[in-house]
Amino acid sequence: MIKMSIITIIVIFLLSFYFLEVFSYIFLLTKFKNRSYEKLNTLGKIFQYLSLGNLLILIFFTSNFLQFYFPENFSYFRDLWGWFSLIGLIFIIGGSRIMYLVKKLVPQKKSKLITKGIYGIMRHPTYLALILISFGSAIILDSITGLLLIPLVLVILEIVCLVEEKYVLLVKFQSQYQSYKEKIPSRLFPNPYNYLLIIISILVMYIGILNIIGGI
Repeated sequence: MIKMSIITIIVIFLLSFYFLEVFSYIFLLTKFKNRSYEKLNTLGKIFQYLSLGNLLILIFFTSNFLQFYFPENFSYFRDLWGWFSLIGLIFIIGGSRIMYLVKKLVPQKKSKLITKGIYGIMRHPTYLALILISFGSAIILDSITGLLLIPLVLVILEIVCLVEEKYVLLVKFQSQYQSYKEKIPSRLFPNPYNYLLIIISILVMYIGILNIIGGI
């Protein structure tokens, strides 16, 4: 019981810190007119890496691999974990690849709108990479909390993208970004990959629910 109380406190702290990061960054975005674009880009990178690190730590602490220390935990995938871990690995590799393409394409001081490469497929590839890596890690580490949290993270990042576009990108690049939005309608998930992700998510939920019901 004491050990579960400790893990609960850690999870609450990590969640609180994540939401604090999100709200702080959104607040800074709405005050873009008082800040330079380069400084805001730096803050954006800090937010992205902090968010990813925070989510991965949260997923780790709620992982089924800590069952030795926290026997109250139980497996989400049970005997099917090996198969789903392969799917999780694909998500992590895909997210890492996207981050590499973004880093290779974006200069240190981003002062112009980039529309080629991975940005020619989606408008916010870094946030997609964050979601893929977090989702894949939650699957591999068999973290029920992580799997339940990913849909919420997706909604939060969609909101962050909307705020970035409204208060920063459209203000900075004006008609150029408006044309880019019309040309590239996908913020995070381009077709047909969005449908593939939905199918995999439903499959993960379906198998997990069956395993949980079977264990009751």
